[in-house]
Amino acid sequence: MSSPYTTCRRCKNRCPRGKARGICSTCHETLRTSGRLDDFPVLRPDTQGRVRPLLAQGMAPAQIARELGITRNAAFCAVRAIRRKEGTHDVNGIERLYVSPPPAEPECTGRPDLFVDWLTTPGVMRGGHPTEWAQLYVREALRICARCPVQQWCVDVATVPHRSGVTIIAGGKLWMKGRVVWDVARQEAWEAAQDYEAAS
Repeated sequence: MSSPYTTCRRCKNRCPRGKARGICSTCHETLRTSGRLDDFPVLRPDTQGRVRPLLAQGMAPAQIARELGITRNAAFCAVRAIRRKEGTHDVNGIERLYVSPPPAEPECTGRPDLFVDWLTTPGVMRGGHPTEWAQLYVREALRICARCPVQQWCVDVATVPHRSGVTIIAGGKLWMKGRVVWDVARQEAWEAAQDYEAAS
C-alpha cells in the first residue's frame, strides 16, 4: 500500500498525499497570500480553490455544489476545510447543507455534545439497539429532537440523512447509512422493557 505522505514540490518537506497542487498547506497559504499560486499548477481539481470565492459571496454549500457541478458532500467537505483553516467552523453542524434558513430555531442549537461529538465514535449500535454508553446520549437527544419545531426541515433540507448516509440524529430518529435504526417509539419501548426486567 502506498504511503499517505508525499514530498512538497516547493519546500521538499513531507506533506499529506492528495494535495491539489502538490504543495504543503504552509506553502499553499504563503503562495496564496503573495499571489503566486500559479507558480505551481494544479495537478488535480482544486475544489477548495473553486469553492473559496463562492463561499466569500455568502453561498451555502448546496448552492456551491449546484454552481460547480460537484456533489453536496464534496462542497460541504471543502467548506468545512476552509472554515477550519480560518477558525470559523460551526461545530454544531446545523449549517452543513441548508439552502434557506430554518423556519424556527432548532432545539439542538448549541448542543454539539448531544448531536455531533459522540456520533463519530464507533460502536453506537449493537444487537439492534444503542449500546450502553450510547444510551447516555440517545435518550436525551431523541427527546430534544422529538419536540423540535423544524424536524421535517432538518431531515429534508439540513442533513438529508437518507442520501448522505451520515450517522446523525434528525427528525426524532437515529440514522445510520441512509436508514433509520432507532427512534422515539423504540426508545420508549426499550426503556419500558428495562423497567419491567428491573421490577421482576
